[in-house]
Amino acid sequence: MFNKLQLSVLTTSLIFVVTIFLAIYYSHISLDAPYYLSVSRDIALGSVPYKDIYLSYTPLMMYLNALVYLAIDQFNYKIFLGFQFFIMLISQLILFKLVVKYFKFSKLNAALISVISGLAILSADGTYINLEVYMFLTVIGAIYFYFGKHIFLTGFFLGISFLFKQYGILNFLPFYLLILFSKDEFFNKLVSLSLGAICSIIIFLFYFVVLENVALIAILKQLSGYDYAQYALLRSPDFITWFLGAKVFLILLLPAVVLLNKKLFLKQNLPWLIGALIHLMLTFFQAFQHYVILAFPYIFMLYALNWKSSSSLFLKSLLASSITLALLSNFRILRYKHVYSHQIETAETAEKVIPKNARIFLNGDIRYLYCVNNYKNPLKQEIGYSYFHFLTAEDFKDINILSPFPIENLNTDALELVGKDFYLKL
Repeated sequence: MFNKLQLSVLTTSLIFVVTIFLAIYYSHISLDAPYYLSVSRDIALGSVPYKDIYLSYTPLMMYLNALVYLAIDQFNYKIFLGFQFFIMLISQLILFKLVVKYFKFSKLNAALISVISGLAILSADGTYINLEVYMFLTVIGAIYFYFGKHIFLTGFFLGISFLFKQYGILNFLPFYLLILFSKDEFFNKLVSLSLGAICSIIIFLFYFVVLENVALIAILKQLSGYDYAQYALLRSPDFITWFLGAKVFLILLLPAVVLLNKKLFLKQNLPWLIGALIHLMLTFFQAFQHYVILAFPYIFMLYALNWKSSSSLFLKSLLASSITLALLSNFRILRYKHVYSHQIETAETAEKVIPKNARIFLNGDIRYLYCVNNYKNPLKQEIGYSYFHFLTAEDFKDINILSPFPIENLNTDALELVGKDFYLKL
């Protein structure tokens, strides 16, 4: 017979495996995926970010996926999603080893927290391709090296988190607080952490500025996020929108409140609490659900530092949260299960008018055709693959374009694709 803990691990593991299977089987090309995967394709073909491709993000995720492109014959979204799940699995295994080695968890308790971390990621849009899943890996790695007293490697991995996305810079604050609160070798730890981070940035700059001859000013301009900031300021979320974006964070917070109660603000918990909250703050500006993945390493460290497997209420709240997360994930997966077939049908219909490999700018939510039909972006050097821009008809006068909505003062032909009207200029 199984005891309660064994049954909990078995149940959550089964739910996790089923969710992964459904996520791949019913996957569709999400809104952000064409951005990352189109850049990855161009890198695989020899293009250099910041010089040949306008790129508003740090590029490490795109380089990893470029390796996937080089390993396959033709585009298959499920392969790229499977690769992201592989990255997530590595993160879970590191978390498992972390809590067993440094927090003396039993293997069953370690398995439970690791599986629930996966369910949390999947529920927070981890079933779509995004940058945050990759950042989760680097922060968990940094935490592992911190407790192993490898402070230089801690800083190096935090620097790598920045190379996946600029928000990675926020991870330094909680780690500097950890060093500040530590009782020994404050200065040495501070220097080692900083040197590790600087080393990762130097490698990044050496590759692009020295080896690829990219202008430093071009890198800084594109990574500044100026264009995105203009867009984001127009879309500040209301409370309902924010709540929907932050709901996975709030669901995970419940077991932490039950576990910690009045100990939440103890010195040992404060850096992890601050780490979680500063990443939650991102959702106040843009309530994208995947942003909260950045807070998960810190929430799970609050669990690990204060774990009480003997607490019936804590385990019940943890299991209730994990099942809720799984329900949210699977509901979303099944809700959009027909989207991919519609995308493929649209791509096949578009191919009859616009041959594969054609040079054409795709406007709006049809950017997945860059991947499926291997269309080439004529403006990749000017604006890249961003889902927003401030271009006008004058910018498109010598450019082929397909758009789901009309562009003011631009003459286009009507085109119907799978029951939806589009505007085409060839």
